[in-house]
Amino acid sequence: MGEKLTGFELLLVLGAAFLIGFYSHLPLLGVAAVVGYFIYRFSKSNGNRTAFQKNYKKKNVDAFNALGSTKEEREKNIKKMFEENQATIKSSFLYSYKYLTVDHDIWFTQSRNLSIMEPREREFLKATFVLYNNNLITSENFSYYLYAFVNGNGKAAIDEIGWKHYYQLFAKAENNHAAITYMNQNCFNDNQTAIKFSQNVNDTSVDSAITKLMTKMQNIKE
Repeated sequence: MGEKLTGFELLLVLGAAFLIGFYSHLPLLGVAAVVGYFIYRFSKSNGNRTAFQKNYKKKNVDAFNALGSTKEEREKNIKKMFEENQATIKSSFLYSYKYLTVDHDIWFTQSRNLSIMEPREREFLKATFVLYNNNLITSENFSYYLYAFVNGNGKAAIDEIGWKHYYQLFAKAENNHAAITYMNQNCFNDNQTAIKFSQNVNDTSVDSAITKLMTKMQNIKE
């Protein structure tokens, strides 16, 4: 999914290209084979990345749908969940962006029990579930608010985390290297730093999320 070629893989590609050019008596055919392989490899990487992004972004919706097959059933279970105040809520989030010549993904799943949330976090999280169940916010909105209130400005447990760099096929090597070096040194030196970076750039602090949700609720009323 976007890694650099290993030395062994590069040797195999160059060796195969040499044999194709040698036995066909067409050196350009060997060159074309190398170019074709690189294009295929990076196209496949982009395809794998897109599929991964799509599946990861579905996690929150799939978990929500597990609350019931109908709106009425989910409404009942949402009410029960927040009344009992014992459920552990999970939030999965994937953030994609580009820096210099390199595309990056950060993905993680966090969890926090309702019983240890601050009352305002719990109340607005409940509102998030209710609004989504009534189709008043989008799945993207739902994931954003879920992330903000479960994360609680860094109080959630980290169940899963990862990040990936996707090198560009025709970018200068020094640009790829500069981008990866910067991101590793400033954003990804540990799990908490990576999540904090994502929180900052996506503006998912609890206060920001509450302000946005209150505005959205006010607009719905109007």
